[in-house]
Amino acid sequence: MEHERAADPGPVPAPRATRIIRAALLAHGPQSRAQLLTRTGLARSTVARVAQSLIDQGVVREISGPGAASSRGRPPVLLALNTAADLVGCLVLSHRDLRAAIVALDGTILASVDASVDPLDSTFDLVGRGEVMLRTASATLDETAIENLLGLALAVPGPYRPGVGLVGVQELAAQVRGAHGGRELPPWMTQDPGTELARRLGVPVVVENDANMAAIGEHTAGAASDARSAVVVTVFDGLVGAGLILNGKLFRGALGMAGEIAHVSVVENGPLCRCGRRGCLAAVLATTELSTPIDGEEPSLHLVDVFSRAAFGRPALLPALLDATRHIGKVLSDLCIWLNPETIVIQGLDAQVADRVVAMLETEIHARAGHLVGQATRVLASRLGEDARVLGGLALVRQHLAAQADAD
Repeated sequence: MEHERAADPGPVPAPRATRIIRAALLAHGPQSRAQLLTRTGLARSTVARVAQSLIDQGVVREISGPGAASSRGRPPVLLALNTAADLVGCLVLSHRDLRAAIVALDGTILASVDASVDPLDSTFDLVGRGEVMLRTASATLDETAIENLLGLALAVPGPYRPGVGLVGVQELAAQVRGAHGGRELPPWMTQDPGTELARRLGVPVVVENDANMAAIGEHTAGAASDARSAVVVTVFDGLVGAGLILNGKLFRGALGMAGEIAHVSVVENGPLCRCGRRGCLAAVLATTELSTPIDGEEPSLHLVDVFSRAAFGRPALLPALLDATRHIGKVLSDLCIWLNPETIVIQGLDAQVADRVVAMLETEIHARAGHLVGQATRVLASRLGEDARVLGGLALVRQHLAAQADAD
């Protein structure tokens, strides 16, 4: 949690100063004493005294920081929480799979298990299945590793409002009944799964939309880590979405639906979308079949498939790649005019087509949004891939724990 630094902070009781410094290290990772001074607003003498006390207790350790060395040739000294045993769990639910991961506080993914699921099946038990998978993943490390969880992050494939749950549940229910012959919604869509997971595991649980969690991951540990404003586009499981980082923070919007680019209209009177409108980006990408066959691939492929298959780097298939990229580029160009982001990160690209897609998007943004806006916006392929959602979950849990510690 950020504090504005006062001109004369005055004395702060040692227990409170200790909580503030530990919260800052938990939320933001290793910091120098100078960074803690600026971030916490505590007096220099207080930071020095508390830091030394935490070092003496073994709670904090000094490490060499990255970056340029000082004028004396020594690397900067950072303070880091000595929390090698502390872990964070992460559950990522997509439209096809459920992933359970165990992560160290430094971002190392220590264990991960995956399972194919149908999240719209009325019998699908996200809480029960997720708990079992978390325990399975943690058991690969140590039988007691699950007891070292500080918190859990859950990513869900839909607009989510903290403390409320999925947005537009009634509309979703109508869509599911229409598409699946009267099937009812599964429990995770009608009840906030975070509450029951927290009860079962005995740790705080943070729930977030999957694209938003991916955006936080890219902003904290990926291609957008140096940007104050960024758009992170996800193209996974045949679907497209986006998360927005504005002024260094996740932007959810009034209903938690900011970044739902899948339902921006790109073709007038186009194919019917599951949302009930026509010509949405998601519907166009998912229903437009490709006329050019690919050797060894399934017979029916759609525009959205071009991003995840290396075959589309071949010259004969470039028209399909260009067509799909133009549709996304049209939406991103409008976003660039409205938000003027520093960085756009694209997730889900096959390495063989990533450079070509990035170049096409840059060209599209320059043409539609103008040279000045296009020049100011970097388009990058994700370095983290699907791990971005796990690392975003880690960041959210750290922020939640830090806010709790600061409020105590």
